[in-house]
Amino acid sequence: MIGRIRASLSNGWRHARGWGRSAWQRTRAWFLGVLVALGVVAAPALSQTDQVQVGWSNPTTYTDGSALDPASDLQEIRVICDTVSDPFVFASPVETGELDLPFGESVCYAIAVDIYGSESLPSNMVTITLDRGQPSPPVFFGPS
Repeated sequence: MIGRIRASLSNGWRHARGWGRSAWQRTRAWFLGVLVALGVVAAPALSQTDQVQVGWSNPTTYTDGSALDPASDLQEIRVICDTVSDPFVFASPVETGELDLPFGESVCYAIAVDIYGSESLPSNMVTITLDRGQPSPPVFFGPS
């Protein structure tokens, strides 16, 4: 009887602790699969945007014809693009700025805001196209 208990305990213990070699291989394969999946997910993504330098001329008059000094009367210029959720804001009196736009076409326009918070009508619209381009062709040497 004791022999049978030992045999069943040892068989059960082997079953519980060792799983056998194939179980370890399955576990190792699963673990390596998880690592590979995490490596693919954690790989750095290619940039989907690029920076472009834009320019504009600040207004020098109000709509009623009175003079507007961009250095003292103008608070900011807002550049609004259809592909970006928030406007790009540039403090006056600058007349250039850098936009971070996605590749492809973006339609943008500008609005002037004076020191009292009054906004101008939108400027003309400009289409900006950012193309990622193609890689240069390889140099082929032929048979070696």
